[in-house]
Amino acid sequence: MTRLAALLVLGAAWLGAACGSTSPTNVNIAGSWSGTYQLTGASASTIAFTLSHTGTAVSGNWTLTAGPSITIIGTVNGTTSGSSFSGTMKYTLNGATCTANVAGGAAASSITWTSPGYTGCGAGTAFTVSIAKK
Repeated sequence: MTRLAALLVLGAAWLGAACGSTSPTNVNIAGSWSGTYQLTGASASTIAFTLSHTGTAVSGNWTLTAGPSITIIGTVNGTTSGSSFSGTMKYTLNGATCTANVAGGAAASSITWTSPGYTGCGAGTAFTVSIAKK
C-alpha cells in the first residue's frame, strides 16, 4: 500500500509539473532608446524613444530626425510576449493620423521592429527600427 501511495504522489507531482505555466518571461523595455529608422529605399534617419512598460503593455513617445529641418514626433503602443513586441507607431501629418503596425524582437539592450509601412497618410513604405538602450 505504501508503494502505491508513493507512486500516486510521484504521478501527481509529474502531472502538475507537466501542466505548469509555460508563459515566457517578458523582457522589460522601459527607458530611453535611440538608433536608426530605415525607410526602404531611403537614407537612414535618427529615431529616439522613451518607453513605459507595465506588465505586458508598452507605451511611449518617439522623435524622428531626418536631416537638419525634418522632425516628426509620434507615439507607440503595444504589448510584449517574452522577447517579442507587436504594436503601432502613430503620428499626425496635416491633420491625418498615420499608423504603422510594427513587430519584432525586444531585448533588454536592443530592439528591432519592422513594418509594412504607414497607412492613413499616403503610400505605405516598409521600414525597420533598430534601437539600443541609452
